[in-house]
Amino acid sequence: MFDSSVQFHSSKHPFFQFLFLLFPIGSIVVILAMATTTFTNSLTLGTFLIVLIAFSLAALILWLMLHTYRNTLYTIQKDTLLYQMGILKGAIPIQKIWLIKASTYPTSGNRPALDWNGLKIVYGADHVLFVSPKSQDAFIALLKQKN
Repeated sequence: MFDSSVQFHSSKHPFFQFLFLLFPIGSIVVILAMATTTFTNSLTLGTFLIVLIAFSLAALILWLMLHTYRNTLYTIQKDTLLYQMGILKGAIPIQKIWLIKASTYPTSGNRPALDWNGLKIVYGADHVLFVSPKSQDAFIALLKQKN
């Protein structure tokens, strides 16, 4: 029998929107401005390589941040809660979850979330996961139904 999975995307606080979108784009603009100034003053192989490396690193950071921004989500499957924040992924057996409650962004622990307000999920002996699904009520209801 086919058991479908349900995905919930993370809600996004404006602070994280600034951090994940405007900051890296602004950094690339600053690097391009510096490169333009450098190239108009003196073009040597050394300055070209420095600007190329800086631009490449900024582009990589931009890609990682945009990937994280677009791909922070939670998938509830038959017996597993999968979470993803960019390139970081994890899974929790739903049977091990023993507490879900509304919470604010914690200072420690695993927190694949892009909002200050979300859900604290306690599982296993003392593991804590902080998530921020857009539809918290539907998320909780589906987890309770699976457990």
